[in-house]
Amino acid sequence: MVRIITNFLAALILGGIGWIGWQWLHEPVDSAAIQIQAPREAALGLPVYAQFIVVQTFRLPGIIRVTRLTVPMAVPDSQAPVLITLRWHDETVAAWRLADVAPRGLPADTVADIDLQLAAPRLMDGQLELVFDGSDIFHDELTRAPRLMVETAGEKYAEGNYRIAANEKAGDIGTTIYRQELRWQHLVNHYYKQPVDGFWAVGLVAAGVLLAGSLPSVLARSLGLVRPGM
Repeated sequence: MVRIITNFLAALILGGIGWIGWQWLHEPVDSAAIQIQAPREAALGLPVYAQFIVVQTFRLPGIIRVTRLTVPMAVPDSQAPVLITLRWHDETVAAWRLADVAPRGLPADTVADIDLQLAAPRLMDGQLELVFDGSDIFHDELTRAPRLMVETAGEKYAEGNYRIAANEKAGDIGTTIYRQELRWQHLVNHYYKQPVDGFWAVGLVAAGVLLAGSLPSVLARSLGLVRPGM
């Protein structure tokens, strides 16, 4: 009878772990689909003002569900009239006013990540454009202009580049584009790139499951309910 109970408890524990694991693996998570890292030096940043409208072009890695973007910027004046627009196949997907998304009260030489959240995740593929329009900031107001961080080595992100007005540039604006995927998809992608981490993770999970499954039997023996050899 004791063995039946311990086996039932072990099955119950393993079933609970399986259910929790299934739910956890099927939770949606955000992960970086494109990440362009640029030096975070405010003094070297590209100002957005007057006729200097900046456009960064991206090429998405297949069909992905885009949720948000982050752009490192120095924002000396969080109320500066700058409009940020996300375009996909000539369609405006989202638009943000800098005054609505920029943190306030930061020193002019501080670089902060500006979070550009889509109203809802959006399936997209192909080419994206992120436009920074500060045309309402006049030349004599340059000190108000936000500054974008630029990676000048264009080969680090060969799938796109930025331009100022119609002038193509070799380089890219520091940006991270996030996609929504299920946690198991994120883990598969991560461990495909880092297989050693995957082996460790599988080993730890297997050891934990075996330990949890043997817990009722260990407790029964420690309490003297089951004699050795039974």
